[in-house]
Amino acid sequence: MDNPLATSFDNSKLKSEFTASEWKILKPILLKVILEKDDVLFKDGSEADELYFLERGSLEVSKKGHRLAILGAGHWVGEIAALGDKLRTASVHATEKSILIKLSLEKLQSATKNNPDIYNKVITHLSRNMATRLQEMNKTTVASIKKQLELAKMRIAMGQFLCYILMALGCFFFILNGIALLDLNPKVSSAISIPLILFLSYFLYMIMRKSGYPLSAYGLTLKNWKPAVLESLSYTLAIVLFLLLLKWFLISTFPMFHDRPLFHIHEMLEQGLGTFNWLLVTVGYALLAPVQEVMARGCLQGSLTRFLVGERKAFFSIILSNLIFSTLHLQLSLEISLYVFIVGCFWGWLYSRQKTIAGISLSHAILGIWGFTILGPL
Repeated sequence: MDNPLATSFDNSKLKSEFTASEWKILKPILLKVILEKDDVLFKDGSEADELYFLERGSLEVSKKGHRLAILGAGHWVGEIAALGDKLRTASVHATEKSILIKLSLEKLQSATKNNPDIYNKVITHLSRNMATRLQEMNKTTVASIKKQLELAKMRIAMGQFLCYILMALGCFFFILNGIALLDLNPKVSSAISIPLILFLSYFLYMIMRKSGYPLSAYGLTLKNWKPAVLESLSYTLAIVLFLLLLKWFLISTFPMFHDRPLFHIHEMLEQGLGTFNWLLVTVGYALLAPVQEVMARGCLQGSLTRFLVGERKAFFSIILSNLIFSTLHLQLSLEISLYVFIVGCFWGWLYSRQKTIAGISLSHAILGIWGFTILGPL
């Protein structure tokens, strides 16, 4: 809505740009424009002779549905088209109730015919405003290009991730089926799981190396490692105590568990494993724990978190990564695979909070040794 400029606009921000005599010449040709929220000031491609000074409120500049800028009070709007090819280069609408001052270049030329210095002053002021606006647009364009490059980089990394994961899982299941046909004893099957994990580690290493992301993006960082370790230890010790009490409760309460020992370590040593071999298995598992965490949490979960979208992407990345990783233990038993999945979700939750494998690697080693070589199955 256009109205002649009210007397109250003598306190306008625009007036401060001119002397009293200059303002006296300009004021009669200025019009006040009031826009309600979502009102359109002008559309992209429309003809233009007027430009606007935003006195109060805010405007959104957009092109083809994409926001280019939000302008606040004190900005000129429409000067590029008015001074250029007379066609609007973008659409503008109010994001709240806004008050503008409209200036017609045709009326400006007529009013300043005998005072060309005023006309030149206005044009110079507008040219400076255009230069500032173009700098801001360049920054926006650069930021947009960077975002597009990052998305392209992510798409490439996602393609490589899927290729390597599918190749690794395909090979793994073929090998797993071959092991089943050989009808190996449990000890040999357990021993084979280690080279299988290392085999899959190679594919995941290729994912990390070719992704273009730093190793810190996969949890290989010592940033905030102390609080991560302390948090992981506190939860881990609570789980250790819970498992001990749970097994004691089952053995004490249910007859079907009466013949089971509270600690599995004695049975392992008595069956001929020996202290040295037990220590060897324990140390080996502890050393393998960080490797498994890089695989399951750093690479699988970390990659899925970057690729997935939505509010629940962290949840789904934890579930999917542990579903993939738990299949590595199917040749041992379904019970162990389920245990790996459940405790893996716990470590995945910790990793989503900590963004480092320092604490969860220690937790993995403690819970694995406690569950498999000391406490034993429930």
